[in-house]
Amino acid sequence: MKKYFALLVAISFIFILAVGCGDPEDIDTEAPDQEAETEEVEDKQVVMGINPEYNTFDPAHAYEKSATMIMKVLYDNLVTFEGEDTVTPRPMVAESWEISEDNKTYTFDLQEGIEFTTGNTLTAEDVKWSFERARDLKGNPSFLAENIKEIETPDDYQVVITLHEVDPSFLSKLTQSVFGILDSQVVQEQGGTQDDETDDAKSWLDNHSAGSGSYILDKFVPNDELILVKNDDHWATQPEIDRVVFRHVSEPSTQMMMLQKGDIDFAFDLDSEQIEMLKGDENVEILNSNTFSIFWFHMNMDPEIGGPVSEPKVQQAIRYALDYDGLTDLAGNDAFTPYSIMPVGFLGALDPEDGIEQDVEKAKQLLEEAGYPDGFEIETGVIPGMAPDGVSFMTMAEKIQADLAQVNITMNISQEEVSIYLEKYRSGEHQTNVSMWGPDFPDALNQLAFLPGQTVGLRANWTEEMNPELAELGHQARTEVDDEARKELLEEIQRQVLETGPYAVFVQPVRALAHSNDLTHVLYTPAFQLDILTLDRQ
Repeated sequence: MKKYFALLVAISFIFILAVGCGDPEDIDTEAPDQEAETEEVEDKQVVMGINPEYNTFDPAHAYEKSATMIMKVLYDNLVTFEGEDTVTPRPMVAESWEISEDNKTYTFDLQEGIEFTTGNTLTAEDVKWSFERARDLKGNPSFLAENIKEIETPDDYQVVITLHEVDPSFLSKLTQSVFGILDSQVVQEQGGTQDDETDDAKSWLDNHSAGSGSYILDKFVPNDELILVKNDDHWATQPEIDRVVFRHVSEPSTQMMMLQKGDIDFAFDLDSEQIEMLKGDENVEILNSNTFSIFWFHMNMDPEIGGPVSEPKVQQAIRYALDYDGLTDLAGNDAFTPYSIMPVGFLGALDPEDGIEQDVEKAKQLLEEAGYPDGFEIETGVIPGMAPDGVSFMTMAEKIQADLAQVNITMNISQEEVSIYLEKYRSGEHQTNVSMWGPDFPDALNQLAFLPGQTVGLRANWTEEMNPELAELGHQARTEVDDEARKELLEEIQRQVLETGPYAVFVQPVRALAHSNDLTHVLYTPAFQLDILTLDRQ
């Protein structure tokens, strides 16, 4: 058996609590009956301004991007990522684990003596119950657990998980909030079951936390406020911030003004223009951090829907027509263009410098070879007013429209409500659209969804039969456990998608956040967003 031993969590995860006390009051030594007064240490609080997507804090249902950083501190997982590393899972509740020779069975040995915030002791049975509930309730993130075939608990501190199929990304998936470990006793007392028809714990979990995390859910008023308070009895970490307040502020411009006035300490949703305006403010600091998101121009492979864009030479012409430097400049914050569908930061991602560059003459030549020397007209679906990771869909669409006009392609922008856009996108009804993808878990296997016959591929009506060789490479990569062999497969997949895929990937954004300059140890990672555990303030 292949065995992976971990360092003690006590070493890997402990942050030293360093709450400074003020100088003691002067004591009159000539007055023995006078009591010395000790200066009280004021609680440290951080206020966040955010336009969140979160609407639940039940691990079996929470799936929104902004929920990730909240769930990470409310619930502990078997494994986690440390700092900016999003490649190597580290021990958390599990102090060590073994993987069977067939790579389908994982045996986890748990830390002993971990207590939930309820006072109950965390055992293997809590892990088993939590994971089975996550799998069987069929919430938004349940697909991450659907490969779990069986969970056994030989004793109170050992968990054995058997998978249906080999999954080299399984440990990475275990870092995600759907695998947060619940106090099964308390959740069952609040109506929790493992049956989607009978489970009634979600509403309770939206207002209470039942984990062993470093923070406790104190208050949640949807579209208004969320408050977390520090768990003083956490078994491994003691963060510096006692109280974290998330205020719902929908307008980025309002967030900027509140930050400048000192009403909030953090602004999450500023665009590149607002970030530029804040760079001269001595009371504000800007944090640029990588993301795993990618933006692309999506082309339909069905000739009846895509028309000319269903043809490979036309797709390649569109890729050459785009001004990638101009698009990344508009995205701002040091955004760049990845090589293809694999974002920089994932295993096997090819060097962006080796990717495609704008070549208008070559684009025109390809269009002529495809039989469209005078160009054609297309319609592109876009969501107006939305700017994930600070990148405006409309701004990108208007720039692409101008770029395509240089090669005689007339692009008509169809501004669509989110629900209409998503319905058309998911059913493969768009001729073209401007789209964005954020991975479901931090592993390169996410991106195989872009291949023919897979989730994103089918949204372009790209079936396996259209490119069986590429589809087979994807199947091999999905079960390859040797990292070097998997890397080679992923690299070849990127090369082929760049040549033959119905996508023109143009931006991998760099997330920019603004915060007051008295905050320290500010860390943002693509896996969990803002790391609340490291935060401190002067």
